[in-house]
Amino acid sequence: MTLLDKETIQRAQNVDIVDFCAQNGYPLSQVSQRYYKGVEHDSLVIDRSKNTYEWYSTGQYGNAINFVQTFMGRDFRHAVQDLLADGYVAVNVKKAAAEPQPFRYAILHDQTTEAVEHYLCDVRGIDRRIVQTLIQKNMLKQDVRQNAVFVWGLAGQRVGAELQGTQAFDDGRFGHRTTFKQICANSEPNYGFNLSIGSPKRLYVFEAPIDLLSYWSLHKELNDCRLVSMDGLKPLTVEKMIQNTGQLYGMYPTNVQIGVDNDRAGQAFFDRLSKKIMATPDGERITFHSLIPFDKHLPKANLPVYQETAKRHGIDWQWIAAIHKVETNLSRTNELVNGFNYEAFFGRDLPKNHHPESIDLEKACERCAQHLERYTSEGQTNITDALINTKLPFEDKRGFERKVKSVYNWYLGGDFQTDDHPSGLPGKDWNDALFLQNNGNAREQDYPYKRERPVTARKTVSRMRA
Repeated sequence: MTLLDKETIQRAQNVDIVDFCAQNGYPLSQVSQRYYKGVEHDSLVIDRSKNTYEWYSTGQYGNAINFVQTFMGRDFRHAVQDLLADGYVAVNVKKAAAEPQPFRYAILHDQTTEAVEHYLCDVRGIDRRIVQTLIQKNMLKQDVRQNAVFVWGLAGQRVGAELQGTQAFDDGRFGHRTTFKQICANSEPNYGFNLSIGSPKRLYVFEAPIDLLSYWSLHKELNDCRLVSMDGLKPLTVEKMIQNTGQLYGMYPTNVQIGVDNDRAGQAFFDRLSKKIMATPDGERITFHSLIPFDKHLPKANLPVYQETAKRHGIDWQWIAAIHKVETNLSRTNELVNGFNYEAFFGRDLPKNHHPESIDLEKACERCAQHLERYTSEGQTNITDALINTKLPFEDKRGFERKVKSVYNWYLGGDFQTDDHPSGLPGKDWNDALFLQNNGNAREQDYPYKRERPVTARKTVSRMRA
């Protein structure tokens, strides 16, 4: 095999990461003249002036070659080949400093919406009346490539749009089953697809339009609220939408429901958001509430482990289960799944590029119970003292404690589900929840368009229909 020379490697490293992403359908949002953020991973930041990236949630960073290796799943040689294959522009500092351009709606519509309706209604299970209403209101379109076009509206104006493919395909370059997904250039920063039902008093926030529409399909009784998609995990979008709703409707939503995915990123996102202190101009506190799907599912096999361990030590099993839930989301591995960086009995802050390992649940519960027993008297556990962690900032300690108490109350009141399911956790997002309602006790591998990489299409549609 021929070795790659230094000049070839350097040319690949000099390819503009932002340009490469634009040409390959990997969605980014522009934060400033210099910085871009990932849409799927809001902790991914690209410094265009240095042509480097840093993925803060994982500690990974690097140049253009490393970016393609990490986010396109390529080895070093193929990453270099991809970067040099199609004449991508080299990094240009002057280009990075250019002023952002205003949004221009430049999508060529199809004469029909059949592909979009089939995909959203028949494949993803979204209520047909909802889809047809959005089409009638020009909030949902179909482009000439049969992509669904979700139009972003602000005060009656189009300020952005995103494309969602309706057909899955195999991408031979990156080896993933994919659907096209892209935010159109110059769309309103920190914004997203949104709709209002009545006079919004509450805000419901989701990661993607399909999650938003799935939740609405499951809760058709919704009224006096605004549904918002962040297109990823973006706290700035949540803050902007709160302000925007107050300015548009004269009423600031103080109840914000966060319906992100039930995974590590989603749980940590909610934890970080819940620590924020926000208020309306009148001084009323804005509170964030978890609307994470399947959040109250407790694996049936875990229950006797919690109960038997707790009984031996004279404590409530609900405390053990609650700590396990908040620390690692009831995982059987040692990967932390909380935004407080709290580690004690079930997980730990893993070093960079270190893979999670399986835990012995019985031993972990035993360690937790022994610790709690020292803070228990006459059947009452002083959970505040038990959870003291001097390594963490005060707001993280209190945030973890508050969440543990909240989950403890769920379990104490029997507010949890232990239904058996072929895949363990029934699903992770609101489209999974909708699919389960429509299809009964389906297996996770039967879910449509799961385990795909929805970001590797090549070019954007840029023509305007006359």
